[in-house]
Amino acid sequence: MPLTDFRFTDNFDPGVSPSWTFWENPTKGMPHEHTVKNGELVLENSRAILGEPNWTNYVARARIYLESVPATGEGVAGFSVRRTRDNPSNPGSFSFYFFILTCSNGHPDAISLGILHHGSTGQTQIGTFEEQRHRLALKEWHNLELEVKGHRLRGYLDGQLVAEATDDRLSQGGLHLDSSSTCVRFDDFSVQLLP
Repeated sequence: MPLTDFRFTDNFDPGVSPSWTFWENPTKGMPHEHTVKNGELVLENSRAILGEPNWTNYVARARIYLESVPATGEGVAGFSVRRTRDNPSNPGSFSFYFFILTCSNGHPDAISLGILHHGSTGQTQIGTFEEQRHRLALKEWHNLELEVKGHRLRGYLDGQLVAEATDDRLSQGGLHLDSSSTCVRFDDFSVQLLP
């Protein structure tokens, strides 16, 4: 999907742009959906995927509203960038940087910047570069922004820099909005390529 004037926006008011594709988490016993309600993209245990494999430097922004989180256990909501297929013969094998709100025992309680990477051995490695404890209220809008430029990643929550890292394992790729064990609404999404 090419970006018009180096920018793509979607406020979901007329529905979902055909530029998005979706993946639903097949976890047994967990509801999953992707739909548009009241001009907002609703994800529950699913991902909304966007972009080209050759995107390198860009900033992604969205408003996010946690509708519900698990009463016990963990859930995540946010987005991932530089999403790259690791193994062409395995359609589900992707590496990416993530910037997510993590939830435990019924409350959003932290924001994390990290990487999910399939190394040369094929083993999945998940690493957190930085995690900040943030007690966020449910059913309130928050602004998330993640910038990737060169080896630098910067994550913002409600306009404040909350996580920063450098890493050179992933140099390009698209992005996805993510919901795992949560029901989350996204609105006013944008991605802009950087020089």
